[in-house]
Amino acid sequence: NADCTTIRCREGQTCLTEMNSNRPRCVTCTYRCPRKRERMRERKRDRHRDWERDSPNNSVLCATNNITYPSWCHIIKDACVTGFVLETKHAGPCDAHDSPFY
Repeated sequence: NADCTTIRCREGQTCLTEMNSNRPRCVTCTYRCPRKRERMRERKRDRHRDWERDSPNNSVLCATNNITYPSWCHIIKDACVTGFVLETKHAGPCDAHDSPFY
């Protein structure tokens, strides 16, 4: 079975593991995202409150790890740091009714 230890991605890409299938996926990682006005707090539970209040049009996204991000770029950045594929679950902040897709 292929995994990130057995495949080679193209130059400039990083291998991430899909959480539900453990299959590898090559992606182009973005380590710098455009800055917005929102304040980022270290505690995850406070993140979506600041972003929701400060982001125009509630442009935040809920990802499959049940964390709210200010943009798709931030989702990809976090995926590249953790080594696992993250997808957009829905527009808007994650809430208590969301459960992680693993």
